[in-house]
Amino acid sequence: MKNLNTPDYWDKTYSKEIAGKGLKFDHRRMIGRIENPFYFRDYKFIFKAINRLIPADSSVLDVGCGMGILDRLLKKSSAKRKIIAFDLSSKAIEYNIT
Repeated sequence: MKNLNTPDYWDKTYSKEIAGKGLKFDHRRMIGRIENPFYFRDYKFIFKAINRLIPADSSVLDVGCGMGILDRLLKKSSAKRKIIAFDLSSKAIEYNIT
């Protein structure tokens, strides 16, 4: 069994996703189409609940941000929000910065 709690594991996983070998869509393009059923049908409830709980002008610390989808959606719903994201994977962080 692989240890999932290592930067190496997640760097390899996200490298595949970023290269298009693990994804069927581009996260950043999808954010502009929030109604995209491929992704949002599964997370619509979660996003709406979290969005209601976090004030529009607050700061958010996301530990384990991965590809940053939730962070992008939260920022899109309120430009006043400050998002600070952290992940074990340097590949995920690089993806989110670019």
